[in-house]
Amino acid sequence: MQAYLLILVGVLAGDGANLPGGAVAPPNGSHVREFQHLQAVKAEADDFVIYKNEWCRGGAVPGPFGLYHLNEIARRAVGSPFPVVIQPDLDPAVNESRREVVVRHLLAAQVADAQTRVIIALPQAEGMSGLDAERLGTPRPMTTVPVPVYGAAAPR
Repeated sequence: MQAYLLILVGVLAGDGANLPGGAVAPPNGSHVREFQHLQAVKAEADDFVIYKNEWCRGGAVPGPFGLYHLNEIARRAVGSPFPVVIQPDLDPAVNESRREVVVRHLLAAQVADAQTRVIIALPQAEGMSGLDAERLGTPRPMTTVPVPVYGAAAPR
């Protein structure tokens, strides 16, 4: 805030040419765009996370969505810097079996560094409680204009 006041005082005093380097405020929205970019990068990294619900009956065979997701990961992995993260199970043997399935799938899709890219780790994305999921997933009306109820008296 003080820097902006100094700039304003300098400009009003006619001394705008002698402002220190970097004293010009960044364009509106610059910081917001940085946060949006950071959120987009985190969301893209989450595209490479295989969650527990993607495995068939808690085993090491991908379910229908899990197989689709593996194919999408294989398609995008070559040009991406993100690791492939498998959400851990309580059983270490299941974790290793799942890792082998993912590595084999990626190697078959020509992802050369699959052995080093596939890791067992907790995802960085946070889960939602049931109440939050319900609140965010509930459709909302797009306008706040009152909708007339047929058979009711018109508002005065």
